[in-house]
Amino acid sequence: MATLTRTHSSFSPKAASSRVLLSSLGGFVGGNLTKTPYLSPFGALLKLTRLNQFSRKETFAAFGFRLLSREDPSQVLAFSTKRLSSFSSALGIEPDARPGWRLANWLPFQGDATSAWKDSWRTRLCLACAREGFHAWLFQLPWVARCPWHGTRLVNECPSCHRPLAAGFSKGRPLLRCECGVDLFDRRTTLMADPFQNRERDRALAEYLDWASASRTTHYLLPPAKQSHASLALAALVSASDGVAQPLGTSQAHTFRPRCGLTRAPCTNKHRDLAMLGKQFEGKKSSIAELPSSMVRPMRKIARGIATRIPPGSLFPAEAKKFVSDGMIATKDGAARADILYLPVQTGGDRSYLFTNSLPPSSLTAIGDLIQLTRAMWTDEASAGQIHAALRSLIFRAYADGLRIVLSRYVPELYDHPRLAPWEHVPWVMVNIDSVGVSEIRIAWTCENLGGRLT
Repeated sequence: MATLTRTHSSFSPKAASSRVLLSSLGGFVGGNLTKTPYLSPFGALLKLTRLNQFSRKETFAAFGFRLLSREDPSQVLAFSTKRLSSFSSALGIEPDARPGWRLANWLPFQGDATSAWKDSWRTRLCLACAREGFHAWLFQLPWVARCPWHGTRLVNECPSCHRPLAAGFSKGRPLLRCECGVDLFDRRTTLMADPFQNRERDRALAEYLDWASASRTTHYLLPPAKQSHASLALAALVSASDGVAQPLGTSQAHTFRPRCGLTRAPCTNKHRDLAMLGKQFEGKKSSIAELPSSMVRPMRKIARGIATRIPPGSLFPAEAKKFVSDGMIATKDGAARADILYLPVQTGGDRSYLFTNSLPPSSLTAIGDLIQLTRAMWTDEASAGQIHAALRSLIFRAYADGLRIVLSRYVPELYDHPRLAPWEHVPWVMVNIDSVGVSEIRIAWTCENLGGRLT
C-alpha cells in the first residue's frame, strides 16, 4: 500500500479560504463519504481528523467551527445548528438531503427533549464500529443499548480507565485516543473498510429511520420543565411504545417505570369530568380548582393514608380533623397552621375544591399541556377513557407529592421515612394520536428531591 501523506499539514485560521478548503474532498484521505450514507457528523469528524491528523485546535481552519477544550464534539454537532451548518458547508453536504445527518431525524416523537439531554450528553459508540471510524446518531439514543449489527453493548467511556470518550481530544490527543493510551480508532481498519459499503448496517439504519419517521406522525412528547434524568425517561417511554425496533437493543429504565395500565375511575361520566378538568386546569393561573366528584374520595384516601403514617403528635387537632376523623390519630395542643389546612380537599355545598398550589408546578404544567393537546379528541369514547385515566394519574401522584412536601416543613421525621420522604415525581408524558384519536398515553416519572420545598 502506498504511503499516505497528510495533504494539508497546517491551516491558518486567518486564511480567507480556510472555510471552503473542504468543499471538494478529493485531496483528503477518507473524504469520500458516499459509501457511508448514515454516518453522523461526529463520525465524519472522527474519520477526517484521524485520517488527516487534524487536532482539536485545527477544527476551525479545516471545518469552519471552533471547539472549546471542555466541549464534547458529538454534543456540539448534535445541538449547535450554527456549527453543524458550518461543518456541513465545509464538507459540501446539504444537511436535509443526507439521511440521518441531523439528530432530529432519529427521534420517533414530536416535542423538545433536548434541554437536559444536552446537559447529560456523553459520546456513546460501538467499539467495533469505532475501529473503522463509524458513528451514527442511533448510538446516542437512550432507548438503544446495543449496536444492531454487531450486537455489542454501546459504551460511553474508555474500557480501560473509564474516562469519557472525548476527554483525550480536549487535552490535545487525537479523537478517541484516551489519556491512558488506549486508542479506539484503527487507521488501517478504517482505510480497508472505506471503499466498501456495509449494506447490512445501512439496511438496519434505513429501517430505523423509516420507523422513526412514521412514529413522529403519531407520537407527541410532553417533556417537563425539569428535565433531569431525561435519558432514563426517554428510554422508558420509547422502549415501552408499540413498534419500537427491539432488535436494536432497547433498554428499560429501572429507576421508574411508565404507567401503561392507568387506573380508571369506575362508573364515572368521563366526558363531564374532562369538561370540568379542562375548565379548571388548562392555562391554570388561579390558586383553586373545582374537582369532579369522582376524584374526591380517592384524593381524601391519599390524604388520610399519609396523615395516619406521620409520627403521633405531629398535627394539631384542627389539622387532624381535616385529614381524618377525630380520635384516629394522636394530636398536640395548639392552633392550626394555614399551610396544612389548605392541603385536604375543601367542600362547599355539593362542590369540592383543591388548592392548586399544593400540586408541584411540573405536574400542573403536564396536566395543562395534556388537556390542550388532546381536547379535540374528547368526543371519542376510547380517547376520552385514555385521557381521563392519564389526568387522574397525574393529579393523584402530584397531590400525594404535594402533601408530603408541605408536611415535611413541619414534620422533619418524614425525611427518614421510607415512604413519606418529600420527593417530587416529575412526569414525562407520551401521547399516541392516530387517525381515530388518542390510542395510548404513557407516563414516566423521574424523582426530584426538593429539600422539603415546592418551587
